[in-house]
Amino acid sequence: MTRDDARTHVLGQIRVHLSAARAVEAAPEAPPGSGEVGQCAMPEDVAGRVARFKSVLETVGGEVTIAADHDEAARTLRHIVATRHVRRLAVSDDDLVSDFAADLQDVELVASDDREALLGCDAGLSGAQWGVAETGSLVLSSAAERHRLVSLLPTVHVALLRATRILGGLDEALRHVADAGPDGLPRALTFVTGPSRTADIELTLVVGVHGPKELHVIVLQEDIA
Repeated sequence: MTRDDARTHVLGQIRVHLSAARAVEAAPEAPPGSGEVGQCAMPEDVAGRVARFKSVLETVGGEVTIAADHDEAARTLRHIVATRHVRRLAVSDDDLVSDFAADLQDVELVASDDREALLGCDAGLSGAQWGVAETGSLVLSSAAERHRLVSLLPTVHVALLRATRILGGLDEALRHVADAGPDGLPRALTFVTGPSRTADIELTLVVGVHGPKELHVIVLQEDIA
């Protein structure tokens, strides 16, 4: 293949992938008479927002389990740990994380912000301060939970999220952050939407290069204290 042929091939591949991306990312048509172009109405009830969050996040490769009670949430966590052969689990300082991690057997818990220690962990367990139904995103605030790298360095990220913390849109999450005032703003705000994804110049998608290959979210119903 000559240099010109290679250039033509690469540019052709880029055009094909960009066309496909535009088709997927095209804004949905607004309902007749809504007057809101490109916007989808968000459910106002908790159950509706949970269902939307689960649907959107699973579309981009995340896995979501709705836990009806503490026992179901604990079983889900144990299942993930067992099937992913987790022996070293990085944990944040979130109280909910500490509660569930304490019940795990034959797993070394690593509560550290040391990069080398976290890179040696099979999975990371964190909380999440909010979820965004519109985008299927998790919002992690450093003001509420330390050890942010727990969600970034291990190859598997498991997050615990309360159902009532799932909001409709990103604007709501940002308003919650702003409500804390200048003195209460977090040093870091992390948005997580599915596993880490990277594409090269030919737009070949690779998962897990710059972050976790897997994202599991356990949504906790309100009968969990």
